[in-house]
Amino acid sequence: MPEILRLTPSQRTRCNRLIKRLCANYDDGNCLLLDDGEACVCPQTISYSLLCRYFRNAVLPADKELYADIFKQHTYHCAECGAAFVPNSNRQKYCPSCRKKRAQESVKRTIKSPKMPGLQGLFNAGSGYIKESYQPPRFRRSNCLKNKKERNVLMKRKLVTVDAETLLATPMSKTMFIVDGLIPQGVNVLSGAAKIGKSWLMLWLGLQVSQGLPVWGIPTMHCDVLYLCLEDTQRRIKDRLFDLTNDPPKSFHLSVTCGLIGNGLEEEIINFLEDFPKTKLVIIDTLQKVRDSKGSTGKTGMYGNDYDDISAIKKIADERDISIILVHHLRKLKDGDDPFNEVSGSTGITGAADTNYVLKRKRSSRDATLLACGRDVEYQELTLRFQDLKWGLVEHKNTEEIRKEEIPQFLFRVAEFMKDRNEWVGTATELIADMEETETTPNVVTKYLGQFYYEVLEPAGIEYRTKRTGQNRLIKFIRRDGDDANDGNITV
Repeated sequence: MPEILRLTPSQRTRCNRLIKRLCANYDDGNCLLLDDGEACVCPQTISYSLLCRYFRNAVLPADKELYADIFKQHTYHCAECGAAFVPNSNRQKYCPSCRKKRAQESVKRTIKSPKMPGLQGLFNAGSGYIKESYQPPRFRRSNCLKNKKERNVLMKRKLVTVDAETLLATPMSKTMFIVDGLIPQGVNVLSGAAKIGKSWLMLWLGLQVSQGLPVWGIPTMHCDVLYLCLEDTQRRIKDRLFDLTNDPPKSFHLSVTCGLIGNGLEEEIINFLEDFPKTKLVIIDTLQKVRDSKGSTGKTGMYGNDYDDISAIKKIADERDISIILVHHLRKLKDGDDPFNEVSGSTGITGAADTNYVLKRKRSSRDATLLACGRDVEYQELTLRFQDLKWGLVEHKNTEEIRKEEIPQFLFRVAEFMKDRNEWVGTATELIADMEETETTPNVVTKYLGQFYYEVLEPAGIEYRTKRTGQNRLIKFIRRDGDDANDGNITV
């Protein structure tokens, strides 16, 4: 058992900040792992001792300085800004922020190109300048010939291209959908908050697809399904299957253990697909369970590491023409403008995935919203309700329907206002008065007209122009009745 360390008041304060910002089990002062039906306060936030093993291993290392201070590790001071940091080697002189800044500055500076035979064709010989980050190759007698052969091979490499005419004339199969218009072939990432019901949704989805039954009234592909339920036990999965079905199919395969990405997972999935060739859907719940949490980001950084992990799974999906769903979590930081930015990790996860789904639900509500967006899937919003341990569909909106709902009704009333008029000129205040409008204020009129003109007014044959005169902005509407050849000469 690890030693229980005593924290100083300042260390405890910094630890509490880390818990509230990064701990996946922290929820409004309570610990989700200790929740057995009743809320349990997070013991780490009220203790001066380092008690929580999860916090010690997964959260605390995010603050290297604090980690080093608690465990009495040696720290260096940056040679440029003087800040304390934990070095990666004995030769490191600068903190991470200063190292990044110096690297960016070095790239901007240029030096004269070294006059080396054979390099003229690799760089802009006319300019005589290359980036400072370039280092001329150093050859040793022992590997000089080897490097020469490698250079010759690299110089002979060519891109594999196809002309547009040939590409259009080549027959190709359409994108396969497990659930029509919703879940396509490729890598799909479903993200949601902890304990929101993602596993119940995936278990029910696997049952429906393995039996060829529709999902929320949408046709599905009848195929074998592999479900890697890595956060559950066989006993729990058995209990949930009893709650969902009375006739479980043999085409639905489950496993509670598997290898990691780059360490056996790919081989296990490929071997399973060879044993069960009818499998077209693989569900991995959750993504974090198949990633090496102890691995370092290395030279690629967090984005590159995330992108590489998803790409490794995507390679299997593309080569085998199957759909793989990765269940993932949302970060605590909310984004009202784009919920897809709340996906935990870097944008490498959402960028590498073919389709992204975000399941959002308030703890006090049975209703949730499923947002879908991808390369082969148009943006959709599905309102779901969790009832009787199943997610039922309440409402399904496509992109066009969502866009129409965003259009203010004021624009349709303007179109109705211009039905009996050929032309109207005035300010926004005068327009509101003439229309006897009570639901819209003048300060948003020009905004609405500029944003939704092409959706409402143009299809109705109404031309819109605006011009500022002195302190006022004039609005002009012209109703077209067919021949509008001379309308371009009309000015406000």
